Amino acid sequence: MSAISGGEQRGFKVSCRRNGEPVSLSADFILAAPGRSGAYEFRDMATELGITHNFGPIDVGIRVEMNRRYFDAVNTVVYDPKFVFQTIRHGDRVRTFCTNPGGRVREENYYNFKLVNGDALATRKTENTNFALLNTISLTEPFVDTTEFGRMIARQFFLLGGGKPLVQRVGDFREGRRSSLATFDSVTRHYEVCKASYRAVPGDITLGMPARIIDNLWESLKTLDKIVPGILHPSTLLYAPEIKFFDTHFPTDRNLETNIEGIFVAGDGTGKSRGIVGAAISGILAARGIARKYYDRDI
Repeated sequence: MSAISGGEQRGFKVSCRRNGEPVSLSADFILAAPGRSGAYEFRDMATELGITHNFGPIDVGIRVEMNRRYFDAVNTVVYDPKFVFQTIRHGDRVRTFCTNPGGRVREENYYNFKLVNGDALATRKTENTNFALLNTISLTEPFVDTTEFGRMIARQFFLLGGGKPLVQRVGDFREGRRSSLATFDSVTRHYEVCKASYRAVPGDITLGMPARIIDNLWESLKTLDKIVPGILHPSTLLYAPEIKFFDTHFPTDRNLETNIEGIFVAGDGTGKSRGIVGAAISGILAARGIARKYYDRDI
């Protein structure tokens, strides 16, 4: 979607491309669910249209991958456990997210950078488990644009990795050295215990992330290792960056309608959720709101 033009009352025109050809569509109302990848572009459209929005916190962190034997004791009880920490040094919030037992680390492609994520297939399991470890960041004056803050970090990693995310072994991280191809699977260092499921570029993740975030992530990992011993085995992999762009908030009514009549929002990209389940629920709420308002029906 390249632009949205507001009309009188409920009339809107949406300009986009279909199979590479420009298309113009008309609508009485619009449900905008741009996703995290489209959040930045939609925010620009919202500014042009006068849709009220503000900046909220952003989650910046890493994807942790380890031999699954260390985390199976937890995953057999809870498939996707959530651990939340408040760090001692900075008093910041760090949380685990999206645990994938027997899963893979995956690549997320954006226009001018790449991020990491993870998934797990029902019929093709690996010997590893991965999860995100995310530091929630809020910004105040003079710079409040948390989206641009996250994009700056992502672009920095894009440069450091030559167009790919970085990965570092815990054993190397502890000793303050970068990971390298030459020793990445070193048996002497016990790195063979966890085979990487994704080919990121071995390097030093501390070069691309602010020291405060690194402090928070490492403190939380050490705490988690006391709860689930083995997480900080030297072979454990730290992939970066993982960033969740749901930081632009759109004030709405209970139907998720914005201050511009006829424009509804839903999902992570508009700050209405933090994950696939919440995003789906917000879409249902918006659909019900549209049905109530424009069709006088409850669904």
